[in-house]
Amino acid sequence: MNDHLLSLFANLYLSLDQKPRLTIITFHRVAGNYSIQRHHIREQLSYIAKHFDMVLPSQLSLTNSSKRIAKITIDDCHADIYQHIYPITKALHVPIVICVPTDFFLRAEWLWFDKLYWILSQAKPGTEFSGVNWRLRVGCKKSLATFKKMLKDSSQEARDNIIKWLAEEINCTVPSSPTSDYRPVSKGEMAEMLNSGLVEICAHTVTHPIVTKLPDAALQYELESAKNDLEEYTGNEIVSFCYPNGGVGDFDTRTTNAVRLAGYKLA
Repeated sequence: MNDHLLSLFANLYLSLDQKPRLTIITFHRVAGNYSIQRHHIREQLSYIAKHFDMVLPSQLSLTNSSKRIAKITIDDCHADIYQHIYPITKALHVPIVICVPTDFFLRAEWLWFDKLYWILSQAKPGTEFSGVNWRLRVGCKKSLATFKKMLKDSSQEARDNIIKWLAEEINCTVPSSPTSDYRPVSKGEMAEMLNSGLVEICAHTVTHPIVTKLPDAALQYELESAKNDLEEYTGNEIVSFCYPNGGVGDFDTRTTNAVRLAGYKLA
């Protein structure tokens, strides 16, 4: 019943509000133990494609649509994009944008939050850790959310030191590259998706920091190196940038200016 009501309200909204706009729909992890499953992806992409003109970032300046425009982005470049989302986008012929942290995709280095999740998976549920102004209880979602917020607000050095300390506390050795549950899309999988014409790459920094927390030199590095790495990999211009996290406080006037100076056309 709730899904039916939501569908009715969504259709009513779309019928009443005909203002032209660009809508961004963002996914992260899907299938497996995550709340978004393949059937959700198919239902949502089918609905979006019915009501919007679907575009890629490089096509935005060429678009003169009579319908509203939508862009679908998937953050972080995990392998479940290829395994669970790409088959649906191919079947429905719906374009998608993959937001790529370059250290993760090109060099198989851990995303910091994935490393955190893996370490905590090695600890017994209920295990507690505490530091200056924070406390973490393994298995408690509220505790983890608060802890992650603290790490996002910390410097990269402080964040990495805390994650390293957690691993030492439970006496586990973090693998040198992400395990299968956390691996990126492979080079071969990415090449197949890019060759389909339905997939475009978007820069998502090098190491996935909150960019407003970075000093100017580090901000420039994360923006310019990500763009250069992906342009060298694809042989094409990377026109768009996706802010990690993407919420209030994760971008500001300084970062907007830095994105422009790095050569991106939209973010």
